[in-house]
Amino acid sequence: MRTLTYLDAPVDEAGLFLGAVLYDNRLILDGEWLQIPPEFFEKPLHQKMWKLMSEAGAQGKLVDPIWLSGALEGDPDFEAVEGVRYLADLIDLGSEVRDLQSALALLTLKLARLTNHRARHMLQT
Repeated sequence: MRTLTYLDAPVDEAGLFLGAVLYDNRLILDGEWLQIPPEFFEKPLHQKMWKLMSEAGAQGKLVDPIWLSGALEGDPDFEAVEGVRYLADLIDLGSEVRDLQSALALLTLKLARLTNHRARHMLQT
């Protein structure tokens, strides 16, 4: 998988998943994806993005980068990654995703590893 590092925000599995959803807005309307809680994402920016995207999808609205950038305008996390440029990078990578289920599986695996690591660290302290 190609990793794009943009400032201090590497586009990882979560970014790839969000980019794929932004690239193909119809995916946001699928109720299965809307059940993913924002806390599923590790980075606060990705949590905010998914919260906005899933709320719009639950209302039957399509999500586009212009709308999302307006909704995130002024957010320090969004501004730190140069906002619209970051969304463009996500969409560029998301356009390469052929199987959203696989992207989500990679994200789930990464989250499970992170959760296990945090749990072990908490037990050791």
